[in-house]
Order: sequence, then C-alpha cells, then structure tokens
Amino acid sequence: RQIKEKAIRRLRPDIEYLEAEDGFRAGLLAKEHLPEVILLDINMPGLDARDVYDGLQADPATKGCDIVIVTGGPNSPKATSLRKLGLLVEAKPITAETVASILGRFVPVPEGANS
Repeated sequence: RQIKEKAIRRLRPDIEYLEAEDGFRAGLLAKEHLPEVILLDINMPGLDARDVYDGLQADPATKGCDIVIVTGGPNSPKATSLRKLGLLVEAKPITAETVASILGRFVPVPEGANS
C-alpha cells in the first residue's frame, strides 16, 4: 500500500490521496473530504462498493463524486450491474500508473505540473 501511495503521489503530486480499510470508512472519508473521484474495490470488507455507492448517491454533498470500481472480476454479475449504473469498472491488478491514468480522466493535471 505505501509503495503504491508513494508512486501515486510522485505521478500526481497535485492529488490528495486517501485510503480506507473498509467500505464504511470509505463512505466516511468521502463525506468528510468530498473528493472529485473515488476508487472503490468491489468487495471491500464491511460495506461493498454498491453499498458505498448507494450511500454516496443518497447524500447531496457526495452525489456528484465520480466513482470508479476496481475488481478482479470485471465481467461478474456484480461488476456488470455497477457498469449499468454508469460507473467505470477497472480490472485488477491496478498499478500506480493505472490510478494516475484513471485520475487523469476525471481530474485534469494543473498547468505546469509534472505528470
């Protein structure tokens, strides 16, 4: 985790990177920090990605957050149902470079910043 976090910070120093150990904490962090984009593992402990998504959609403050689902089974029924909601579903493994690329789709690199 720390290696990936350091790599992400190196690739996108303009991004505040937060990580949650479970779905419940992910929802809390999202409501506290109001991120532009959230990457959720499809099968997090506690609340899964769909539960977190539903909770964020129910709150006007977090409803506009872009959400990306990360999964080892991108063609699973659960991934397909999340994709039908309009969510981007990315297959594991996810590298720091992949995360930087995903972030680039939602959060432009500021002018003059190294990417």
